[in-house]
Amino acid sequence: MEINVGSSSSDVRSVELRRKLHLRVKMADTASLRGLGKKLKTVQQLTLLAPTLEEFEQILDLPLEGRQPYRPMEHHASLPTIANVLRIHPAELQQAYQEKHQNRGFTREFLERQTYNLAEKEDWETFMDVLALTIYGIVLFPKHDNFVDLVSIDVFLACKNRSENPVPALLADVYCTLSFCHERKGKRIICCLPMLYIWLTTHVFKRPSEIKCPITNLLRFQTRQKNGQEWANHLASVNEGHIRWHTPWQQSTTIIYHCGNYPNVPLMGTRGCINYNLIMGQRQLAYPMMGPPAEELLVPFVVYYEDGNFIELIQKARNAWAKVVRKGKELGVRSCAAKASYRQWVKERVQEIKLPFKDPSTSQESEPSNPEPFENEEVKELKKSVQSHAAKVQRYLEAASKELGLRVKERNAALYEKRQLKGVLYNAKGDKEEALTQANELQTRVQNMEEQIKKIVMACEAEINAEKWEVIRIMKEYKAIVKVKDGQIEEGDKLIEY
Repeated sequence: MEINVGSSSSDVRSVELRRKLHLRVKMADTASLRGLGKKLKTVQQLTLLAPTLEEFEQILDLPLEGRQPYRPMEHHASLPTIANVLRIHPAELQQAYQEKHQNRGFTREFLERQTYNLAEKEDWETFMDVLALTIYGIVLFPKHDNFVDLVSIDVFLACKNRSENPVPALLADVYCTLSFCHERKGKRIICCLPMLYIWLTTHVFKRPSEIKCPITNLLRFQTRQKNGQEWANHLASVNEGHIRWHTPWQQSTTIIYHCGNYPNVPLMGTRGCINYNLIMGQRQLAYPMMGPPAEELLVPFVVYYEDGNFIELIQKARNAWAKVVRKGKELGVRSCAAKASYRQWVKERVQEIKLPFKDPSTSQESEPSNPEPFENEEVKELKKSVQSHAAKVQRYLEAASKELGLRVKERNAALYEKRQLKGVLYNAKGDKEEALTQANELQTRVQNMEEQIKKIVMACEAEINAEKWEVIRIMKEYKAIVKVKDGQIEEGDKLIEY
């Protein structure tokens, strides 16, 4: 990705500013991608490969989870609001206010001059805001060369003030510009070309698998510069086997599958709103294509803001993002495979919508270019690499064969031991059943004894109660006899006295 404060024709102050920032600049061949729009018909097979939110998250290191996406407003930021960010008087800003092809904004030269003034004052906080605003307008959301329009300023302010994430808007702009080029015969791809370049080259050019960062991947490996026709020829020659479906730096385990009542994901960009079907690109996130997608997912939804009548649709899309549905393990075991039913659907889909899959040799004959395809050098290097590894693979196979023989012996021994254990287990199971039977009989005998003891106790209690009542009766009779005897004694004593 090119990060450049001054252009090649900038004045001395821009050069000094560039030196002061100590930015590391990587010149990538993105200019030729702009003219690829008019050649989309020659590269239609790449519709099986599509940018995803998760990949753009990784490239920009801006995760979506926990943050709202950028939501277009019905009006642009006012000049006083922009002046407050730039730390400039509104009257001075008004003088720099320009219109370019019916789009209002500020030139790149004006913003670079402002960064220079801020650097001189050592107002680094404002300096970073103005530099970020310039990058938003020139790199991330370009509309015209060297011009930052109000739309890109709106995105910057939404991210700065409302913490909204620009990734869905970036992806929306990519799809909208490709759709516009294909449907309305546009000739220039207008979106974040550096990010599209990183994504595209990672998938269609082989790179070492140990690189875990897309920016590092770009800095360490750069492809030869190509013009628009060479890009078209190369992309037209790419087939399923050439594509690197899952990149090593893609670490997402859950993916955004749909939002709200939408069967897919509505993306709100700076130029339009378009639906995005992750199911068509889930191989890039290491989930297999299990079959053809549902018909409802294939219904197109594209709204270009320049056509008007989009406010209600944007509001509906905003509401849908309040309920994001993510999927992961339920999509199947991680792999980049595709089932036969999906491949058959692709073939039928090609015939239905009549995608013009051109042979790259045909396109080379129609337009003069270098007769030797660019990919031949990579093919030669790949062949050399395959040959150098062939001997190693053979040795590995021989060692694996020996190891397999040992494993077979170990497996047979394990099977024998397993049969022995089954016999022991069967006998133990019989002993267990016999022990359970004896335990049940013993439990029955104990219950019978308990019942007998209970009956004996009840009989003893009855006898004790009867004897108790007999004792009471005898005591009453004894007391009565004693009372009679006492009366007789008293009468005898009286007679003796007389």
